[in-house]
Amino acid sequence: MKIFGAIGLGLGIIILRFLVPDIFHALEKTFLLFFHILQTALTLADGSMSAGTFLPQLPQLPM
Repeated sequence: MKIFGAIGLGLGIIILRFLVPDIFHALEKTFLLFFHILQTALTLADGSMSAGTFLPQLPQLPM
């Protein structure tokens, strides 16, 4: 039974060796896309705030 454990460990190491670069590549693409969207949103918010169009309208309370 120890031989099956050794074979399984060897196969696990080989599979991980081939899959880890793909996993990191996918994570890298995801992070780059997230930060690009965040940068775009912050740029648009900064531009609209400086133009004065981003001010929230508060409801008027009757007195």
